[in-house]
Amino acid sequence: MTLGKKVAAGTARGCQIFGQRPSAGQFTKRATAGLLGDSWRTEVLAGDHRLIVDQPPALGGDDTGPNPGDLLRASLAACLVQGYAGHAERCGVDLQGLEVTVESDVDLRKAFGAESDAPAGFIAMRYTTTITTDSPRECVQELHQLVQRINATLDDLRRPLDVEGRLEVRPVKVKPA
Repeated sequence: MTLGKKVAAGTARGCQIFGQRPSAGQFTKRATAGLLGDSWRTEVLAGDHRLIVDQPPALGGDDTGPNPGDLLRASLAACLVQGYAGHAERCGVDLQGLEVTVESDVDLRKAFGAESDAPAGFIAMRYTTTITTDSPRECVQELHQLVQRINATLDDLRRPLDVEGRLEVRPVKVKPA
């Protein structure tokens, strides 16, 4: 069974639309997270989707959902899979199987308040793409090079990205007695 036919069609459609109207490919997205109680359990709203994010018991969490690092690895893995599927047909690759595994080396000492000269979080990331196909190796290599060059999440992680933060403080509302 060939995988990703709808993904390829959607990619071709997006390429056509964004080629004709570049502004259609530029927009702002939002995710909002809120702590659900006195544990690590956090609700994230991203568009119409609701996710629960937590930490493992070793860090005082309840393990009711992936942790933030899991989501970053998952985001890269999913975006890469969709990128390969979206461009396979264009490169002459018939996908019979497709899997991307992302690993990261992590140092959480600073993130938890311990002294460390290491960055707080990811030190390195690696991924392995496994494609099952009878297509010529040069077509598969062309697909791989294309995805390496144009994948949005991979690009986000490889280049410096401006991240701005601001703080809003709301006073506690006192209920009338």
